[in-house]
Amino acid sequence: LGDDWMRNTSDAICQSVTMIAVCGPAYYGSDFCGREWAGMESVAVRRLGDDTPSIMPLVWQAARAKAAPGLFQEEVVPPQVARRQHLDLSRLRLRRENVHESDEFDDLVRVIVSRIDLNSSLLHAHGSKALDCSQFELPSTSAFAQFSQAAVQSPFSSGTP
Repeated sequence: LGDDWMRNTSDAICQSVTMIAVCGPAYYGSDFCGREWAGMESVAVRRLGDDTPSIMPLVWQAARAKAAPGLFQEEVVPPQVARRQHLDLSRLRLRRENVHESDEFDDLVRVIVSRIDLNSSLLHAHGSKALDCSQFELPSTSAFAQFSQAAVQSPFSSGTP
């Protein structure tokens, strides 16, 4: 209590090498999550001139297009997620209740750790210096503000990401 969580979050984003985003309809619909994503994009552009390697999206729950009713709805992700190499955990989640007990999950963790290591090496190779995070603030607009939230959660979901 009493912490300036907005300042703390801004500092954490600014000081991060990689942001792991656990994505789903609730994430895309959250203004704050979208602002964190936009903040990490801006940090990466300031460091490298490109934001592509800075965010690792993990699709935890597919979003469904509302256009087609029923079980066979088109899965959708915002363009910011689609343009990145993202890992889809949604099917892994459906196959096993304790997802973290599977070999597939262990393989995904290795991929994530490798990506963080690659991003760190990329920053070092480009001579990227730490930013002055005392002046950094999260953007006021969500990166997903233009994403048509014509997406709904899977009919089999519990409603939580």
